[in-house]
Amino acid sequence: MIYLLDTNILSAVINGNATVIAKLEAAFEEGHVLALSAIGYFEVVRGLDLPQYRRKYGLFKDLVSRLQMMMLELNTLDVAARLYQELRGRGIPLEDADVLIAACALGNGAVVVTDNATRFARVPRIQMENWVEREQ
Repeated sequence: MIYLLDTNILSAVINGNATVIAKLEAAFEEGHVLALSAIGYFEVVRGLDLPQYRRKYGLFKDLVSRLQMMMLELNTLDVAARLYQELRGRGIPLEDADVLIAACALGNGAVVVTDNATRFARVPRIQMENWVEREQ
């Protein structure tokens, strides 16, 4: 299985969320492919590329070295454009970054791992998991 880690899951790992880290390590041990999109990479780096976040930036780069990168190929951009129009036409648009991440997942048969299930639930045919546990 391919797991595409959303930006909030990447942040959870960087911030030391033990539950998310355990699930990430279990997925690696089970032989699953873990990936991030070019969009997720950008979203994390734009927030960490500051001197006060040097340690977290290093943690992120170590994590990236273990992940597959999903680039924005032309077919992914075409899927994203169609998805954007479909959601907009239904009156439930998504932010561009989420549309692009969803298109990466759909185009690669990946499961989106996100803590934003409500947003991604708008996307037809998307597979999702939430690795963040919340107290009830």
